Amino acid sequence: EARRAVRFEGAVTLEDYWVRRSARAWFSSDRGADALEIAARAMAPLLDWSADEVRRQIELCRKILSDENRVLI
Repeated sequence: EARRAVRFEGAVTLEDYWVRRSARAWFSSDRGADALEIAARAMAPLLDWSADEVRRQIELCRKILSDENRVLI
């Protein structure tokens, strides 16, 4: 799913895939958090991400989740 988003839909960040091109962020019980690392690792070779960039992409999405959870509480 993440590879397809890069190859055919123009996703260039993990957030772009996760929020805009996947239903996981909106319809899974954990808002897709469990898939972030898997998706980032699938996207990395297609986008030439380093290991540091993979971690950065994941952390940005986790921060979004954390910020949204604070707003909802």
